[in-house]
Amino acid sequence: MLYKFFKNKMETLRSISYVMVLSLLVIFMSVFLSYRKIYANEQAFMERVDSMQILMTHLKDQTDLFESIFDSISHSEPLNMRWYNMKLAMVMVESEFKDNAVNPTSGAGGPFQHLPLSKNGYVREANRLQDSIFFTDMDRFDFFKATKIFEIVNNHYNPQKCIDVAIHRHNPRAGQWYHDRIMRWYRYFEAISYQM
Repeated sequence: MLYKFFKNKMETLRSISYVMVLSLLVIFMSVFLSYRKIYANEQAFMERVDSMQILMTHLKDQTDLFESIFDSISHSEPLNMRWYNMKLAMVMVESEFKDNAVNPTSGAGGPFQHLPLSKNGYVREANRLQDSIFFTDMDRFDFFKATKIFEIVNNHYNPQKCIDVAIHRHNPRAGQWYHDRIMRWYRYFEAISYQM
């Protein structure tokens, strides 16, 4: 009788211990999963912070680049805001202010997307029109030199600085969409320059 009593107590204790172990296991798993979730969130947060730092660096680089574009374009000629804004609009349409932009089809490159010397384009024409500076293919990727190339050719063929002529001369095969897109950006830069 005493044996049965202890045996029943032992069975009860064993079942209670199973329940306790299971409940502890559930608690441990929930804590583990919550820490894992916190860790995953922290890792995702750190990845977001890293991507934000990369973005901020990229934006700073773009800001520096934009300032150098303004400097190089504004110093290339006496200040003529309409012509200046047209060049900004053209660079925006052609390369989105990326000095290392290259068209894989035509080989055009740089901010104005000048064709290489091997093709009949602005670089070759600028070299033909004057002999004080010899421009190379790499000069297409330098904002100041690319702007100078653009100016030399336009000073010869478009001395009145007519915007429509400059747009058509820059890309004669492009359709009306090209002209319209440059003019949209031109109006944008004009609006900004009036606010300054």
